[in-house]
Amino acid sequence: MLDSLLQRHFSKALRIKLTKNDFKEKGIRFELDAYKFKVACTFAPVWYAHARYYPADGDPIPRTFGRHPSAHGVSRLQYSRINTIYALMLVTTVIKFFDTELPR
Repeated sequence: MLDSLLQRHFSKALRIKLTKNDFKEKGIRFELDAYKFKVACTFAPVWYAHARYYPADGDPIPRTFGRHPSAHGVSRLQYSRINTIYALMLVTTVIKFFDTELPR
């Protein structure tokens, strides 16, 4: 659902900027100061959820919620009650943002 929302409402360039999480490889953080407060509060967690995860490279399945591990690392480590809450909060926040901030 999250990917569908981002694809429908944002250009490819903006989607990449909001989801390309290179923190593990390059130490690059989400640029909070580059956005208005509401945008930063909504999309910093989206960026965080897109942390790199490559099972083919031997990456272990993380316990913390992530978009890639939840799609490609199905296990009890990724599918936990707390990660379910994180996912629901993340998608709810994005839906609320689009509902209130985008023109109809």
